[in-house]
Amino acid sequence: MLNKQKKDLAYYLFSGVVPSAFGFLLVPLYTRYLSPKDYGILAIFSVFVFTIRPLILMGAARKIEVEYFKLVKTKLANLIGFSVINSFVSAIALCVLFFFLGSWINEQLFQNELQNANWLILIPIVAFGFAVNSIGSIILRNNKNSIGFLGLNLGKSILEHLVSVLLITLFLFNWQGKVLGLVGSSLLSATLVFIYLVATKGIAFVSNKNKGIHYKSVLPLVVMDLTILGIESSDRIFISVMGENGTEDVGIYSIAYLIGGLVVYVINAGTNVFSPDVFRLLALKTVESKQIIVRRTFLFFILVIGVAVLISMTKSLAFDYFIGPEFYKGIEMVSIIAFSFVFQVMFLLGYNICMFKGKSKLPSRISVLAFILNIVLNYLLISQIGVKGAAISTLITNAFLGISTLFASQLLVKLPWLYFLDPNTKSKH
Repeated sequence: MLNKQKKDLAYYLFSGVVPSAFGFLLVPLYTRYLSPKDYGILAIFSVFVFTIRPLILMGAARKIEVEYFKLVKTKLANLIGFSVINSFVSAIALCVLFFFLGSWINEQLFQNELQNANWLILIPIVAFGFAVNSIGSIILRNNKNSIGFLGLNLGKSILEHLVSVLLITLFLFNWQGKVLGLVGSSLLSATLVFIYLVATKGIAFVSNKNKGIHYKSVLPLVVMDLTILGIESSDRIFISVMGENGTEDVGIYSIAYLIGGLVVYVINAGTNVFSPDVFRLLALKTVESKQIIVRRTFLFFILVIGVAVLISMTKSLAFDYFIGPEFYKGIEMVSIIAFSFVFQVMFLLGYNICMFKGKSKLPSRISVLAFILNIVLNYLLISQIGVKGAAISTLITNAFLGISTLFASQLLVKLPWLYFLDPNTKSKH
């Protein structure tokens, strides 16, 4: 069992670290061909993609994650089919919306940097591909198919960067090359997930008579997804509107976020391995199972802090040897961003406990408060100290979100955080 977990952790870590390594190692190439303005455009484009993805998913991924081990196979297949169709219809509706609002969005957020506002229509298409990919990833993970998980996500990343590099270097596309790489890779991964679901009879398309109940049950999850993505993305919107250099400042901040955010891939790898086990251990309702959760959480937390420290110690090397001088202003934000993600470990455990107890509204309400805090901090700090204020806002907001969610979850399931200080329990392990 332990060997299987170690192998799965290696696969999940590989599937997270290698794609990020591709992106990181290609930064010198991208920064040679792409200007800070190009990076700024891509950052705002990505903000839209990840912000509307919850609207397309409508909480489907989290719903499937929670219900996966509760529903019989036929009902689970119906839920997956309903989720895919709902996502597709939502994506089409958003494409129409972007068609009519494209010129206004281009003027307000991109400073008319887009040559053609119709590029924005691709945003819901990419978001739909990501949505289906996330559903497939959850199913593969819960099936303990770590190799399939690795193949899906690694293949998506390779295709994205291959198409992007070819278009940018050979055909001299600018930010458009990266966008087309995203479109191609997201749609191909969605197609592969769909084929896998059909081949394994994991998807069914039947009339869902309980749509109202479904939407009501996932509404808190949608709210939480939107607010968390808002926290992760609003900084770039504020920088674009309030920064001295607009999209150029966004591009510099995005590079700093890319390097500091490398810690997220370690968090995601650990989450993919241990999150399913948290539900299993909580279901046992024993002192020993709770102690296991505490031990793993401490080890996970120490690992993530270590990675954040490593990133902070090596950031100068990254900027000196991999990134162009025009992005060097972002170096002072890397450490702040890296340590802001440490608090995700607290949030993820607290969230899992709340979901186990059927209290999805609790983390949803906390995330709304965190989002409001983030908006206020972004406005105040960016207006006072510039782009660095966005990084500080992210750190404070993530700390509030993580600590508050974990504290609230302890009102539902109290974990023995200091059990190892008790000599009686210590002797048993």
